[in-house]
Amino acid sequence: MNTLNNYPVAQEQLLYQIMKVEFAVIDTSLYLNTHPDDQVALMNHRALSQRLSLLTDQYERLYGPFTPQGQSRYCWEFVNSPWPWEISYQGGMK
Repeated sequence: MNTLNNYPVAQEQLLYQIMKVEFAVIDTSLYLNTHPDDQVALMNHRALSQRLSLLTDQYERLYGPFTPQGQSRYCWEFVNSPWPWEISYQGGMK
């Protein structure tokens, strides 16, 4: 198995995608705070939010809970994964 920082490469790539989309969701949310009538931004925000939900669901199906609120067979399973600050992203990710 090809790994980086004890994460399989596919898992690390999925985490990176989640972080990018989550950043965009937060950014569009902040923009909409000051531009609430911008329908294009609202459509983009909704599409990004949906994408984030799909990515998070995919991550949890493959690797277990993404957050403490995530679906898990064991309520504290998420603590066995590295914490975000323990990851050193390779290949242009960090």
